[in-house]
Amino acid sequence: MSNAKVFIKLALLSMMACSVVFVYHQVSKDVIPIPDVLQPYLANYDKYFKKRIVELEGPVDDCMCDVETVDICVMNTDNVHQILEEISQKNFFKYFKVDYLKDCPFWEDDSVCSVEAGGNCGVSPCSEEELPPALKEELRNCRQTKNQKDSPVDATLPEKDPPRWDDTEDDLWIEQDSEAEFMSYVNLELNPEKYTGYGATSQRDTAALVWKAIYEENCFSDSPLHDQCMEERVFYRLISGFHASTTAHICENFQNNRGELEPNEEFFLWKLGMFPDRMQNIYFTFLFLLRAAQQAQSNLISYPYQTGHADDGKIPPLLNDLFNSQLVCNDVPPFDESTLFSDPDKESLKYELRDKFRNISRIMDCVSCETCKVHAKLQILGIGTALRILFDRKSSEPLKLQRNEVIALMNSLFKFAESIQFYQNFIAREKLRVNLNTALLFWAISMVANATFVLLRMIFSKPVRSEATGNGREGKREKDVYNIKKKRRRR
Repeated sequence: MSNAKVFIKLALLSMMACSVVFVYHQVSKDVIPIPDVLQPYLANYDKYFKKRIVELEGPVDDCMCDVETVDICVMNTDNVHQILEEISQKNFFKYFKVDYLKDCPFWEDDSVCSVEAGGNCGVSPCSEEELPPALKEELRNCRQTKNQKDSPVDATLPEKDPPRWDDTEDDLWIEQDSEAEFMSYVNLELNPEKYTGYGATSQRDTAALVWKAIYEENCFSDSPLHDQCMEERVFYRLISGFHASTTAHICENFQNNRGELEPNEEFFLWKLGMFPDRMQNIYFTFLFLLRAAQQAQSNLISYPYQTGHADDGKIPPLLNDLFNSQLVCNDVPPFDESTLFSDPDKESLKYELRDKFRNISRIMDCVSCETCKVHAKLQILGIGTALRILFDRKSSEPLKLQRNEVIALMNSLFKFAESIQFYQNFIAREKLRVNLNTALLFWAISMVANATFVLLRMIFSKPVRSEATGNGREGKREKDVYNIKKKRRRR
């Protein structure tokens, strides 16, 4: 067999081996290990041949559920995630009323989103023509009320402590936007949470300043998390989960040099992938919000979803499907709120926690990126609504939810489900990348081995010279002479 044929056959065998490697990845979704003996000789081994994103497993901290069960719930296309996505796409849940131009009450901020970094912080509020009929009517009523006032609007605004959205409610966990004339409807579908370049090239990173204010000015103690009481841990996990979920959406919708949105694996790894505690807190907040939605089930199903759009009537059946489905933890609640504030001595701690969370809601006005502020206020309102449902619900009085609270709770629940899905997608992409690099490495090694084998075969397997026939021209002449003599003898 010629050397070329041998080389081609060996190359085909190598390609078949690489195909087996790829099929193994598709079936097992696991990372193919590199032999230890090769690792020291591979440049950038950790980057190209090692899984760097930490994959969570086991129970979710301070919850009654495990990570694997939540993953099945979120990644399954016929379960909670799909229902939440359908709910969030309904007209009622798309239009969020918010004051995204409100000034920061704590410091002056003149920062803008970095255009050089490809960012775009601006929000496109809805015009009256874009709004559903019911919201148009509400907007007109607001304008009529404003025109009927005798004094200018600015003269009636309080300098401090603006009134609550509903003055009869003394259990609100956040300071909601209350001045209707300064609030606008924002279509969440047209203004998604994404990378905006906020703080990318500013002289003062206001995004970092906001998070620093949230963590440092609203912490309970400097002791490690496991040494804090359950109530303090829950507070921290909710804030950390909100922070991590925001980061996950930015990583999934990161703007590249061409102005297109795409996942950024390195940014995700740097911010979340190597920090399992941050991902744990996303899972925790998702289960916390899910528990609040369960507790407000009757209120959510019976809520008057009226925008004047045909899909309003589809919301209660979807909510029924959500609550009748196998919700994550089967027969146990996702989160057991009965263990918190059960001691009468901790009642004061609840008020302290509420004050801190209200302070955090005010810090959201210091986010100078309009898009970021809208989604930050949405999620803080969603978490604040969940806290109110779980810890301030009076059994003797019916739970009353405002329109914005319902929108924020369900959209926040969907956002955290999305963050878990993004996390799983990043893990799957990294496993595929590592296995493809490994398959290419094995192919390269096998091709080098094949070439070496063929070369050695060419060197050491020289043709043997025959005594009868000789070799080259001389051998051919001797053979011809021999044949002529043989013919003569026969004659």
